[in-house]
Amino acid sequence: VVATRVSGEPASPFQIRISWKGEARAFALVQCIAQPDDAIDTKPLVNLHAVLDKEKVRRGYVITPGKFSAAALEFAAQKGLTLLSGEAFLEKLMALPDSARSELMRTVVPAR
Repeated sequence: VVATRVSGEPASPFQIRISWKGEARAFALVQCIAQPDDAIDTKPLVNLHAVLDKEKVRRGYVITPGKFSAAALEFAAQKGLTLLSGEAFLEKLMALPDSARSELMRTVVPAR
């Protein structure tokens, strides 16, 4: 699997495109909402879903350190989007082997 960052803009409907190695076509798009002011509502999910439909991509993920509103959870369930809140994301990170967590941290945290 290859994950490619395509946009660093928070307003973009997605920031990461995921494809199989050697394939140009993505099978998933990921939207990262880094600093939500409140619970994530449906608007960013609607925007991501529109891009998924337009590009004929099967999977959509929204990741945030925050939480999702009840309306967002319902919309995601109806449209087949995967939502990953801060708590769930931290659980997944902590489930990784130590070596994988260390490698990930070297990738995302600038060296001092």
